[in-house]
Amino acid sequence: NLQMLTMSKTLAIEARKVFLEEYTEEEYKELNVPMPDPDSALKKLKSMSKFTDDWFDKDFRDRWLITVLGVWNEELKAQVDAAIKAKLNNAAAREEWEKKKKARESGETTANADTEGTPVSTE
Repeated sequence: NLQMLTMSKTLAIEARKVFLEEYTEEEYKELNVPMPDPDSALKKLKSMSKFTDDWFDKDFRDRWLITVLGVWNEELKAQVDAAIKAKLNNAAAREEWEKKKKARESGETTANADTEGTPVSTE
């Protein structure tokens, strides 16, 4: 359907604009969050258009496009928030692991230093 294709391109452009207001495209790639594209927009429009018979009304389509854009932006924001949270959690866990590793290493060094010079039985 030509209307769907046109609307999907419009939806993808609008979603991408909102998407790039907070972060750069590189940041989204780093977070592994997909950028809005016409194919994804078309899937959203098709799945949401199945719920109504008013699809042939132009005013309805315009309102629907705004609604779908809002829903998609919320989904994208949730994906970004989850990716950022996971990245922060991973960084914190890595930092904690590094601290424990250093503590173990310094503990082993101290233990070895304490035993140096202590006679060892040869029996």
